[in-house]
Amino acid sequence: MKSRIAHVTLDCTDMTVVAQFWSAALDRPIESGDGSTYCYVGAEDEPYRLCVMQTPDTKTVKNRMHFDIAAAGDRQAEVKRLLTLGAEIVTEYDEGGSQWTTLRDIEGNEFCVF
Repeated sequence: MKSRIAHVTLDCTDMTVVAQFWSAALDRPIESGDGSTYCYVGAEDEPYRLCVMQTPDTKTVKNRMHFDIAAAGDRQAEVKRLLTLGAEIVTEYDEGGSQWTTLRDIEGNEFCVF
């Protein structure tokens, strides 16, 4: 039997706010988990889902792993949509024929939109 990634866990200080951000960003439902310390973004039968876990730790350095999101259509329009959800732009890139925007979510976790 091969191992597989069941979900990617995102630690945060406000589980509800972070789950709502990623649910809206990815257009996926929130599933309750245990209701107080973690929940899921995405349905159990999807290829992956996020586990949003409340912890007392705050983010202090750059993420070593991050999400790369493929915009469905216009990248700049997707970035604007994510900004309305509470994201903030870190920087824009145009390298090697590729363009992307690095943003931070509502608690400062970096992610990129291609």
